[in-house]
Amino acid sequence: MKGERTPVRSLAARVRGRLRRLLDNSFRYELGWFLSGTAVLTLLLASPPWGVHYGELVVGEPAPRDVIVPLDVEIPDEAGTSALREAARRQVPPSYVFDASAALRVEHAIAEAFEAGRRLLEAAGQPGGASSSGRAPEPGRSAVMAPLPPGTPSDFVDACWRARFSPALEHDLETAARRLLSGLIVPRMDMLPVARPISVRTARERRETLLSDFSQIMDIDSARQRAQQMGAAIEGFAERDRGAARALLERLVEPTLTFDQEETARRMDEAARRVPLRFARLERGTVLARRGTPLTGEIVEQARAIEKARPQSLKPVPIAGTAMLSTLLFGFLWLYPSYQRRRREEPAHLFSMLALLILMMLLTTRGLLGVSSLLLDRLEPYDRMETMLYLIPASAGGMLAGLLFSGRVATVYSVFFSLPYAIIAGWDLRLLAYSLVTHFAAIYAASQYRSRAAVMKAGFAVGLAGAASAVAIDLASGSANNWQMVGADGGAALAGGAVGVPVLVSFFLPFCESLFGVLTDVRLLELSNLNNPLLSQLAASAPGSYNHSLIVGTLAEEAAKASGANGLFCRVAAFYHDVGKVKMPEYFIENLGGGGNPHERLAPSMSALVLASHVKEGARLAREYGLPQQIVDVIPQHHGTRVMTYFFEKAKKTAANGVHVNPDDFRYPGPKPQTREAAIFMLADSVEAAARTIDEPNAEKFRAMIRQISGRIILDGQFDECDLTFRDLDAIVEAFVRSLVSIYHHRVDYPTYVFDSEERRKKSEGLPREARR
Repeated sequence: MKGERTPVRSLAARVRGRLRRLLDNSFRYELGWFLSGTAVLTLLLASPPWGVHYGELVVGEPAPRDVIVPLDVEIPDEAGTSALREAARRQVPPSYVFDASAALRVEHAIAEAFEAGRRLLEAAGQPGGASSSGRAPEPGRSAVMAPLPPGTPSDFVDACWRARFSPALEHDLETAARRLLSGLIVPRMDMLPVARPISVRTARERRETLLSDFSQIMDIDSARQRAQQMGAAIEGFAERDRGAARALLERLVEPTLTFDQEETARRMDEAARRVPLRFARLERGTVLARRGTPLTGEIVEQARAIEKARPQSLKPVPIAGTAMLSTLLFGFLWLYPSYQRRRREEPAHLFSMLALLILMMLLTTRGLLGVSSLLLDRLEPYDRMETMLYLIPASAGGMLAGLLFSGRVATVYSVFFSLPYAIIAGWDLRLLAYSLVTHFAAIYAASQYRSRAAVMKAGFAVGLAGAASAVAIDLASGSANNWQMVGADGGAALAGGAVGVPVLVSFFLPFCESLFGVLTDVRLLELSNLNNPLLSQLAASAPGSYNHSLIVGTLAEEAAKASGANGLFCRVAAFYHDVGKVKMPEYFIENLGGGGNPHERLAPSMSALVLASHVKEGARLAREYGLPQQIVDVIPQHHGTRVMTYFFEKAKKTAANGVHVNPDDFRYPGPKPQTREAAIFMLADSVEAAARTIDEPNAEKFRAMIRQISGRIILDGQFDECDLTFRDLDAIVEAFVRSLVSIYHHRVDYPTYVFDSEERRKKSEGLPREARR
């Protein structure tokens, strides 16, 4: 079928639509609010907002109050951490140093001694074979003994002398010494740890091994016994000289494996430092001490640690979870205004307004919680954080949302606020229920009143609902036996609602009205005061227009109520829709006194300009007097772009033959009505003026007149840009008929009185209908 959209084309269209939306300024604006709101909410929910203060606690003294853990916390466990660090220290193997150069030093000493002995032989002039007896000359003995370790017997020099310091004997002694000192020798075996390995590293080398088998380690005594055995086995000595060899090797034995105390201590300290501080988890509600019970040192330490405890949710994993939860909350909050905006039922930036209101109230709540925690020690019996939570007037946000937007939006706000509020309060389900109850009470109470002072009454209603819910929560949670606590909670909830909520609402409402550009019913009621300077000026300068505005307000309000529009807004805005007529009031019939018709002296085009000027002048005055933008917008929209028919027809009659008169030159500047309220104004303004021209008015004449006027307005396209429906129009027509019948009702003639209306009709003769308004 021609023109049918294929799935591929449909998908491409959706992709293009999404890309256009990404480039849309409003989408980027809301995306910025979404990201920043999610980040701020994550920080708000990341940790409990209040500190814990138990007051002065003295070991051995009775507890002045119940010492209860207010939330899940982790406190430093110094004793447990010390035990773990001590265990880590014990796990470090002792560090030993193996002296691999000991054998080399002994070899060099033996080589030097034999070299000195050979020089001694040469000096004595006795080259040749061995001698079975003999003694080394005294002058050279010291040179042979010098390289050898102290205590070496002098018999060793004589034995080597008799062996002629042979190279074979030297080799055997070096081999024996090397084999002896290449092993692991400690001063005593009891210096080694029991059932623990040791760390062995070679001096001047980076090699290190972990040794757990100590069978290859010898103490000094064992090494000397082995030296005697090795000395007895040396064949280069005569039998009688082998004792000297044993004595030499015994003297050469020294410890090759020494304990490095400094390095071991360093490694143990490092291992202890690697053990992180241990935390003991205390569950929320854990009772450390009841009031009046003696305080132990452990309880006092735990209480002080709780006061200084860092919230466990500052860890990366809880923060990640909190960020996910915040993203979900703000994501669904973003979807709600998007859906409502498609139905043209809520403001364009409702998401940013709700997000800012939620964050503002959460920040206020956290600040009040922080202040409350500092006062806990001075507010007995209100010295429980749970009691202080009931004192926080968090439901003021629900009342603000109801006053700023609508009951439906305020209900949505209450749900999206209560969950983060309960999380801030320590994931307390009881506070979630309490928050929802008080928010719903605030929304309902605020919907029943229409003045600043009535906020106090609404706050008292919220306080009663909060006190009832606080008592119910305490009873449901098993606290019925502690009536003092139940009474404290109920009193705190009553005070928070009756006092705190009105104070916060009165403080934040003007700020939010200005910041969000929202026109609340309370603000409308203030503007409805007829003593307003601008209305007073209108009444003094243009009394007819002032009276016309009051009647239009009555008509518009009744029509708005019948069609579901904002009746209060329509009535108040009607008071200001013709304020521009204060500039030249005599050009409008309702303000005309005993003088002539000024339009008789003007060209039709000039008369049209005069009539159109009151729209621009009215908008200028409204801005100058600080009227809300919604009312300023209604002033030009209540005429739209309609043609001033009388002057247009007059211009055609007075135009020269063949000259075309453009109807656009006789139109109001507009724009056309953008809302139902503006459309109702256009109808009410025209209907009120036309109703004055009907002789012997009745319901049928009014109905026919209203339908004729509304039909021409519809055919002129004035309602093309607003969401007024034909069903709304039918309800508006009937509301106009009822109001006009009550205003222009029939009265009986006054006997003996004659009222001549002919002169009044003559005064208005020749004035257009537009000028009569």
